[in-house]
Amino acid sequence: MKRSEFRTSLMGWRAALITLAAAVISFAAVLIPLVNTVVDRDGTIAVRDQRIDELEQELDSANAKLEVRQEVISELREENQELRAALPYTVAAEDVHDIRATATLTLAKRGDTLDLNSTLPNFDAGDFVYSDALSYDGETLDVSYGVSSVVLASGNADYATCAAATGWAKKSSLDPHVLEAPTTCVRLQSERYAAVQVLRYDANSVDLTITVWE
Repeated sequence: MKRSEFRTSLMGWRAALITLAAAVISFAAVLIPLVNTVVDRDGTIAVRDQRIDELEQELDSANAKLEVRQEVISELREENQELRAALPYTVAAEDVHDIRATATLTLAKRGDTLDLNSTLPNFDAGDFVYSDALSYDGETLDVSYGVSSVVLASGNADYATCAAATGWAKKSSLDPHVLEAPTTCVRLQSERYAAVQVLRYDANSVDLTITVWE
């Protein structure tokens, strides 16, 4: 076969292939919509598309409600914080400290000096005490520098009421008459709380009950 004849034959084959490819594409363009039409004859795709639209609308509505509720929650939390700030401070039962020492004893005029941080019987100082000391001078109960006290407006003195009390004032002495009611809280330099109640007193001695918490 001559070279010119070969080229003519090759060009013929190429033209035939191009024609075939164009025919296939044209057939596919007709067939694909037909397949889609056949598949969706019962409206399944359309129904699902509609359901998707409905679900998206429900989601948008739910998100809008959620945003509103979150704003309400934030406002309520702020109101609760303000209400808590306005409430008086209280001590939860689980936060109440254990009793460190307690005793009912008699102090003679210018007699022993008690160490209110002591765990020895009757708050024995054991040696000279520099802080948180208590003694009796025949008229008042003398306390060392740095001790504060407050008389509760209501309720008895215990750890919870003393820890929640306000209006503390440093005192160098305590009035036995005021101490006859169990309403006096004492705050030591050691930051411990104590309750002191006078049971009886005269010019020579005083009977009292002392409780100190850890």
